[in-house]
Amino acid sequence: MGDLSRILRREYEPGPDCAWIWRLELHPRVALFLWKVVWDRLPTRAVLGGRGMRIPLVYGDCRVAETVDHALFRCTWARSTWRLAGVPHEVWRCRDLFLQAMCQGSESPELRQEAVRVSCTAYQIWLARNTRTFGERRMSPRFVVESARIQAAELCYTIHVGGTLIAWDI
Repeated sequence: MGDLSRILRREYEPGPDCAWIWRLELHPRVALFLWKVVWDRLPTRAVLGGRGMRIPLVYGDCRVAETVDHALFRCTWARSTWRLAGVPHEVWRCRDLFLQAMCQGSESPELRQEAVRVSCTAYQIWLARNTRTFGERRMSPRFVVESARIQAAELCYTIHVGGTLIAWDI
């Protein structure tokens, strides 16, 4: 048993620290989404293809391999959504810079509300990508920005009042 535990300990490599995601106090679905972005586990065509699924790796509209970076930050449609949302380009230029900005936002009360809004924007971009991928309606960047703004406002309000809203708060 000692040999096995030594082998397992040697092969264990700790992953990225994701504690900051939970400090943002996001809706659980948005938090899980961010966790998947950190670990590169969103079910993009590149990830699914890497798992052996036989699907085209090329994203339909852009004609490039669909990665997390492309789907959320480099796709022409996503870029126009970020611009419309008024998020600084250095935040959404690539996945690593986005995650770094969100982590910094979780550590600063002054930046936290903006980090929540930007996280919700990324999540809504992902949901809009899913509706396009599965042949449902195409959402405009303006609709996505507004959905993210509303979602972030709800989250920031519940955090501000000190927890989850209940029926009599509505």
